Amino acid sequence: MKKIIAFSAAAIMALGLAAYNINKGNIDNVDIDYGNSDIYSKADMDSAIELIKDEFTGFNGCELHIISYNSDECNNIENINLDE
Repeated sequence: MKKIIAFSAAAIMALGLAAYNINKGNIDNVDIDYGNSDIYSKADMDSAIELIKDEFTGFNGCELHIISYNSDECNNIENINLDE
């Protein structure tokens, strides 16, 4: 009888953990394309990637497949100026 109760408790906990993970954004298999940049270092990009991943986990039921850096022309200081 104790074995049945222990097995049932373990099964319920496993299902609970599985349900918890289903409700989070999946970032397990993300491909990273750093591209080429003279503006940003790999460390800068890695910091941004970690922020993206952290934020994405809040997107319930979604999967993140790729993060890519387009180019310096698209991502220069003039285009991302936050003072405006």
